[in-house]
Amino acid sequence: MVEKLSLQDHEEWPQGNGPEALDLLDIDSMDLPAFFVQGLQILFCNKHACQLIGYEKNELIGSSIDLIFEDTSEVHLAQVLTKCLKEGGAITTQIKIITKSGDTAPGEAHIVRCMWHNQPVCLVFVKEAGQSLGDNQNLNLIIENAPFGIYMLKGNQFAYVNRAFLKMVGYTWEELSNLQPQRLIHPDDRERVRDKAIKMLKGELQDPYRYRCVKKDGTVIWVIEKVISIKDVGDEKIMAGFFLDITHLKEAEEELKRKNKEYEDTINSITSLFILLDENGNIKKLNRSAQNAFDIRLESSSSYHIGDLFEGGVRIKVLDAFNKCRKTRQKISLDDLRFSYKDGKVGFLGFTFTPIEQNGSKLPGVIVLGDDITEKKNLLNQVLQSQKLEAIGQLAAGIAHEINTPVQYIGDNLRFISNAIINLGEMFTYYDDLLKRMVKDQNIISEISRKLTELDIQFYMEELPKAVQQSLEGVDRITKIVISMKNFAHAGILEKVQFDVNSAIESTVTVSKNVWKYVADVELRLDANLPQVLGYPGEFNQVVLNLIVNAVHAIEDVKKNTGKKGKIVISTQREGDYVLVSISDTGTGIPKEIQSRIFDPFFTTKEPGKGTGQGLSISHRYIVEMHKGQIYFESEMGKGTTFFIKLPISLEEGEGVRKE
Repeated sequence: MVEKLSLQDHEEWPQGNGPEALDLLDIDSMDLPAFFVQGLQILFCNKHACQLIGYEKNELIGSSIDLIFEDTSEVHLAQVLTKCLKEGGAITTQIKIITKSGDTAPGEAHIVRCMWHNQPVCLVFVKEAGQSLGDNQNLNLIIENAPFGIYMLKGNQFAYVNRAFLKMVGYTWEELSNLQPQRLIHPDDRERVRDKAIKMLKGELQDPYRYRCVKKDGTVIWVIEKVISIKDVGDEKIMAGFFLDITHLKEAEEELKRKNKEYEDTINSITSLFILLDENGNIKKLNRSAQNAFDIRLESSSSYHIGDLFEGGVRIKVLDAFNKCRKTRQKISLDDLRFSYKDGKVGFLGFTFTPIEQNGSKLPGVIVLGDDITEKKNLLNQVLQSQKLEAIGQLAAGIAHEINTPVQYIGDNLRFISNAIINLGEMFTYYDDLLKRMVKDQNIISEISRKLTELDIQFYMEELPKAVQQSLEGVDRITKIVISMKNFAHAGILEKVQFDVNSAIESTVTVSKNVWKYVADVELRLDANLPQVLGYPGEFNQVVLNLIVNAVHAIEDVKKNTGKKGKIVISTQREGDYVLVSISDTGTGIPKEIQSRIFDPFFTTKEPGKGTGQGLSISHRYIVEMHKGQIYFESEMGKGTTFFIKLPISLEEGEGVRKE
């Protein structure tokens, strides 16, 4: 059996990086003053430290270490502690010890990096001047009670191991003294560890290396190791090693890799575009859908800014949304972003910007989720157009009646004009014949007078201008109806446009005239200076029509009892950054018990055949979701209801916006 190597001649301090957790009882039993320090704060001290300084333990814990020590060297103690935490190893520095009574004495601090409750800390040993930390008793005590494994090899045999090493590998000293050191190394790692150790002993490798260690019971643990050469004894070298069990760290590392892979697989399985931005808008992560859409490789994404993905007006909108999301720390949504894919196809994207807090940053990062909404917009457009056609079908009979009236008197006037032309033609022929006869017969004048009376030429001369004027008015009226119908029924557009709210209301009132003219009078109070708004005119027309039809139905219920026509008043005005439209009626009003439900889909109080319960629900979607506006109402039973529509005014003319 090999005896343990005496440490009497070894005066070097250990170079290890410390344990997973420290045994405070062992530290407290040491004969040397010892402190655990993080930054400059004392986390723990043993009883000998209290005796040296004169403070109670509860007075020292939580205090700054510069309360009891002063630097005597050019390097400040704070810098020494920082260096030790960053680089590891052991550092010795000269200090001045300050006791509680104010006395001072020269001393020396030896600092070693270690781990305490999974946090890196400094273990500080202190001695007064004249006391040797290298004395056999003190040095043996420190190494034997070190909370990380320390061993020494003489040739190819263990010459010394401390208690922490024995505990880690599960062997007794007697067993280890007869065991070749490489037997502790996993067979697959032995060659690599041998090469690393040789390089470290030659000074070619500084960083500790990792490998798998096989314990006595066959359990495999991960360790980190650093070796140093101490001295030669004859033909044999004495080598020391510092040995730390990092199995829990390795398991955490593997778990982190697994979680990262799950995260990668999850975001790549999302069909939506996923983009992670830092506080400056630089792209930190994007999923496969986003890579394909923007033709960006994942490994090169960090060199891109969110603004690099877009051009023109869309780029401005995206950057504005990003900045607003950061500053307000609220979710921001963008719709209708015109985008060209790498294959040349043009579509529309919808984006949501969500802030995420980041440690150490005053501004949050942002997660961007996006979807191609082109197909959705096309389908929605088809649905909207179907609803318009349905409304047009319902209005068709009334519109036909409205057109039929001017057509009738245009036809009567044209027949009248036709007869007048025949008579005038006959008269002109007669005049030509008379001119020839006047030379011979002086009685022609009286015959002309008789003929004028017979053909009633004076009547035609008076009525022809009136007939022409009436016909022109009829044509104008038909033209207005046709234009209004065209404006109301034109195909929906995928892009927002600038449109005139007053004109849209006038067109809708015109095409719906046969709906309301027998039930109510419509009064328009439109602000002539109203600015245009950015939106969807066809959808706005549909909302106005829905509200007019609802007003007519409400007034009809009143008219059944009174026999009197009601009144619908439609007004517009500017209100700050909004255009406000109000549509009021003198109908029955909305009962309080159902007011909270009137915007619900399929909710209706009308009799079968009069309504499907979709009108107000669709109106709410058009105004709130599509126009980012508001729709609300005030109602009083027996007096009527007023609906209010607020549309935001936008004067931007960026990409995806055109004039109507």
